[in-house]
Amino acid sequence: MVADEHDALPVMPARATTGSLVVVVASPAAGPSLLATLEGGARLVDADQPLQTQLRKVDRALAGEPPVVDQSAELESVRRWMRESDLVASLTGREGQVLELLMCGWPAGEIAGRLVVSLPTVRTHIRSITRKLGVSSQLAAVALAYRSRSGVGRRLCRSHQF
Repeated sequence: MVADEHDALPVMPARATTGSLVVVVASPAAGPSLLATLEGGARLVDADQPLQTQLRKVDRALAGEPPVVDQSAELESVRRWMRESDLVASLTGREGQVLELLMCGWPAGEIAGRLVVSLPTVRTHIRSITRKLGVSSQLAAVALAYRSRSGVGRRLCRSHQF
């Protein structure tokens, strides 16, 4: 199985039956459908890895070699992605804008100017973001947003350089 360009898997999750092998090439962004597929016994090849790495993992799976990464670790990775994506999605629109600009490397003072708000307001948004995401720093908030692959930040960074 291969996820499409929107990280969607086919509607019916593949379930490995006794004696069969299901290998899924997808990123954790495939979310719930990927989780169901992995719980059904499929093996994951992370689509975010380089193509040569993906091919080696598929070859190993087809050769019957055990996975390098424990399946429980793969399941936890998908669950973590889903939790982190939900956290990022819980931010208000303005908090999302501030996080996007932080992801682009903008300092708080320039964010205030860009959003036409005061510096203390931006700092309040940053505290709110870190609290909602359950992290202790701006850097950790940015890292979590990138890990969640939420799409936050990418479009803004390309169009608004400082």
